[in-house]
Amino acid sequence: MSKRRIAQLFIPALTLCTLALSTSCKSKKAELQDVQLFNGQIRTFSLSSEDKAAKAALERVTFSIRNSEEGLITNPSPLPFAQPLNKVKLKIVAFNADGTKIDVAVGTNGAFEEWKASKVYDLSSGVSELRVRVRNKVTNPQLGSGNEYIYRVHLSKYTNDPQTFSWQRLASPTNLPAITSAFTERIVEGTTTDCYFVTSAGTNALHSFTATPTSWTVGAFSGIPSGERLTSVARMGNTRYATTSAGKLYQTTSSTWSQVAGVSVTRILGTLPLGEKSERLALLTPVTGQAGKYVFATYTPTEGLKLGHKAPESFPLEGGYTFTRDREDYVGSTLYLVGGRTSRGTATTSRWLTTNGIDWAEQATELRFPSALTQESIIQERGTSRLYRFVTTSTGLYVYISTDNGLIWEAGRAVALAGLTATDFASSPVLAVQGADAKKIYLIRGVSGGASVLYEGTIRREEHN
Repeated sequence: MSKRRIAQLFIPALTLCTLALSTSCKSKKAELQDVQLFNGQIRTFSLSSEDKAAKAALERVTFSIRNSEEGLITNPSPLPFAQPLNKVKLKIVAFNADGTKIDVAVGTNGAFEEWKASKVYDLSSGVSELRVRVRNKVTNPQLGSGNEYIYRVHLSKYTNDPQTFSWQRLASPTNLPAITSAFTERIVEGTTTDCYFVTSAGTNALHSFTATPTSWTVGAFSGIPSGERLTSVARMGNTRYATTSAGKLYQTTSSTWSQVAGVSVTRILGTLPLGEKSERLALLTPVTGQAGKYVFATYTPTEGLKLGHKAPESFPLEGGYTFTRDREDYVGSTLYLVGGRTSRGTATTSRWLTTNGIDWAEQATELRFPSALTQESIIQERGTSRLYRFVTTSTGLYVYISTDNGLIWEAGRAVALAGLTATDFASSPVLAVQGADAKKIYLIRGVSGGASVLYEGTIRREEHN
């Protein structure tokens, strides 16, 4: 009798015995649960391609292998859109390599053929199902039916271009911020989004909205001397912090700002959440006596300013978007920074990260822009790892999309700006915001000498088959 047959007889019997014992001890009605028989035949399944353009994209796709009574292999995230699938290679690794024979059938009714790592498969023309058969010569010398295990492979694919948006201009928003290229920053707290910005007259301002950015309220703003322009704003706990063009740090729990004495700072990089230490502001501060040189630092009201390592010239001096994410290999969270400009005015294409605020690591990307940027605004689709990077140049509007928190970027195709006239955004400041609806992103376009313009973009990305 084969080991698999023994398992089929033994596991249900053991389950029934356990249920009977549980019933007699607890005098409660026991419900029979689904018992899955695990057969560890395959431990790795992945895709590659002879096509250089598709190879890297397909190799990043992860698969889930379910060794149940009927084996199932699926990819939780759909295959990359518009990648050629006519020269695909399959990487299959069995738990027991000795004597194992693997066959693959394309489609639900295709004939099984011997699998080889070098074999090329055509998975285009709507193919979304494969079957993988695993047999072992040791337990089944004749390689006949009986002692074999078959996996159904379902290739999840997008049904529509995942970049698809539907944009429209919204008429007559109230109190829309008249943004400029000087400075804009979003602070989201609950359902309210606060927009801090510097007006064309050089004054600091605050406008806020709740739920949707069609109706804004003008907030009170005082305590920072006229002539000092905002350069960064962040929230730590119930307190807001801001830096100004005078190199000062301010704080507030209301609408009136007060200076934090004894702290000279260039900008706030973000807020490190609770981890091994208390919540801290990550800062960039000037090096005393060395013009154009900066050092990383952290600040808390109890610890004050803690200086760290010097910042390289490639680090962004202004702008960018910061966010946090828990990491499995670190107790606590990691603060990420994407975008921004260096001290030389060069747009930053790298992703930066820190776990302590006083030392940052750079991760280079392959992102390239068509020309010098006028301004950029980066926003994260709520509940996902998708970042949208809207940039304006002297010729118009472009968008770049990342699905992995800013490490790999893809240039937006025409469907990503459907409904917009990209040239209308030429040399214009731009700000992206998100309201209560997670499937909508809004763009504010600044207009020289006039009121801003508001656009609503609906994400039309259909998931997958």
